[in-house]
Amino acid sequence: MENDLLRKLRENMKCLQKEEETSRLPLLSSTTEEWRRAEVSRCPEMHMGQDLSLKMRSHQIVQTKTERLEVDLKRARDQSYIKTMSKLLAEKEELALKIQELINKTLQLVKEKEELCEEYEEKLNRKNSSDEPGQLDKLRRENECLSCKVQKYAGEKAELLRENNDLKEDLYRKVAMMSKLTLENKELQMKTEMLTSKNIEISDEKEELCRDYEERLWRETQLRKGCCTLLMGREQMDQRHSSSECKRSSECLPNKCRHCRKQDRSSRQNEASNDLMFSSI
Repeated sequence: MENDLLRKLRENMKCLQKEEETSRLPLLSSTTEEWRRAEVSRCPEMHMGQDLSLKMRSHQIVQTKTERLEVDLKRARDQSYIKTMSKLLAEKEELALKIQELINKTLQLVKEKEELCEEYEEKLNRKNSSDEPGQLDKLRRENECLSCKVQKYAGEKAELLRENNDLKEDLYRKVAMMSKLTLENKELQMKTEMLTSKNIEISDEKEELCRDYEERLWRETQLRKGCCTLLMGREQMDQRHSSSECKRSSECLPNKCRHCRKQDRSSRQNEASNDLMFSSI
């Protein structure tokens, strides 16, 4: 209903605006406009007053209508605001009543809960009081079973402790052996380093000795070759000399003894020189 009233008031306002716009337009047709112009040309002052009075009246009518419509619109808005406020207040009161009902229900439920808890506690106490001997026997049996299990676990724990101690001793022994072996390993590493250094030195000395030995062998071979050549040359010289001496002996026998002596001396000198060469080698 309120929306319909507002819609109607808006439509009326639009109609008044259109009427005001049309009132500002010329109200006469073309023929009447020509006649009016002719009359105005005759007595312009009278027609000017009539036009002004018409325009003022139409403007006053439109203004009064707009004022009435504004008053109606304001009244409708006030009524709608009052209605909405009254509606909201009524809803607020209804909600307050519902909240109060819910509070009362919660209080009632709390009381019922307390009563039920008390009843349950009473029933539980009665049940416990009636089942006390059976429960005590059951608890005794469970206690005995638990004590047996505890003793069993205690024995197992003692065995595990002994095994743990044995394992600790073995571990300590192994740790001592490991430390001893590490020390021995370090000593062996030092010895190996020393031996490697000595081996390097010995290999160097061996190489030097091999070089010296090769040089000596080369010298010996060279000396032997020289000696062989010398001996071969001397033998050839001796053969030649002996052949020449034989010829001479045939020619002169008295000089034979002298030649034999010279030959003996030369042979002795050759033997001495050969001995010196071999001793030098």
